[in-house]
Amino acid sequence: MSTERTPLETIHALREAMDQIAALKAALSSKDAEIEALREAAKDVVSRWDSPKWKYDEHTGVIINRLRVAAKLDQP
Repeated sequence: MSTERTPLETIHALREAMDQIAALKAALSSKDAEIEALREAAKDVVSRWDSPKWKYDEHTGVIINRLRVAAKLDQP
């Protein structure tokens, strides 16, 4: 019994592998976007904390909610 693939089977296997690679790339891209959103929200929180005018700019609750959404945290 031969374990070698026919050319058609090889093409099919390569197409499946390419589809899996494309799916992984899309998932990675989505995670990169999530990480960037989380990083930006965290930067906003840190900037607010470091600001001498922390009470006078954008309401802190808006910034915290942005971080909550980016981190996929539940509302309290």
